[in-house]
Amino acid sequence: MVVYFDDILVYSTCVDDHVMHAKLVLELPKKRIIVIQSWPTLNSMSNVRSFHGLASFYRYFVKEFSILASHLNEIIKKNIGFKKEESQERTFQALKNALTHAHILALPNFAKSFELECDGSNVVVATMLLQEGHPIAYFSEKFKCVQLNYSTYDKELYPLVRALQV
Repeated sequence: MVVYFDDILVYSTCVDDHVMHAKLVLELPKKRIIVIQSWPTLNSMSNVRSFHGLASFYRYFVKEFSILASHLNEIIKKNIGFKKEESQERTFQALKNALTHAHILALPNFAKSFELECDGSNVVVATMLLQEGHPIAYFSEKFKCVQLNYSTYDKELYPLVRALQV
């Protein structure tokens, strides 16, 4: 087996070995899911940063990630220190659930047409790239301070602009 960034090449000398090697490759994501599921309750700023970093790595696989992670983002960005609160625990559990039950993303087929669903609210933008109804990628982010003052029209158009930039 050879792993190079996002490519995994599995090769074997016989069919039986190949089946065994393919099973090993497919078991790797299960281990990551177990790591996320068994992550200890957030009890320190270091723990919050570590979990947020892990979760952010998978942000394009989770629909509306920015909404789910917004409370943890605030804690980290404002550097207000760790205070155990119920809202943090709810955010933590919701994010763990989203990461371990994420939709399977389809591979794009460039011979077929794409659909782009965009939505802008008062605080966040969210986009989803689809093909024949199957999600290919997700993107979401919170508005920055200046963007919060955009008109409703601009807040609805901004997700399209961001989706094309990503």
